[in-house]
Amino acid sequence: MHVVTHIFAGWLLADETGLAHRDRALVAWASVVPDADGLGVIVDAANKLLGWGETTYYEVYHHYLGHGLLGAAVTTAVVYACALNKRTTALFALLSLYAH
Repeated sequence: MHVVTHIFAGWLLADETGLAHRDRALVAWASVVPDADGLGVIVDAANKLLGWGETTYYEVYHHYLGHGLLGAAVTTAVVYACALNKRTTALFALLSLYAH
């Protein structure tokens, strides 16, 4: 799915909870966080463009770091720390991660 689709799906999930705007935004962004490990494609392209040799960060790490249990735990902990309604927001952020 496209990044915008992930954010929209996370927002729709959060919108049904009646959470504050800030907490809904946290849930929506949590649905996108797993794809942050895909940013390795930028490093791969930059290394190739600059002549620093080819790297395969995207192929190796995409769907490995952010989509696993460690990525979910870290994301949920950060959302919990930032949320106003901590438990509910963290729960929906975790659901949003796995709906991803």
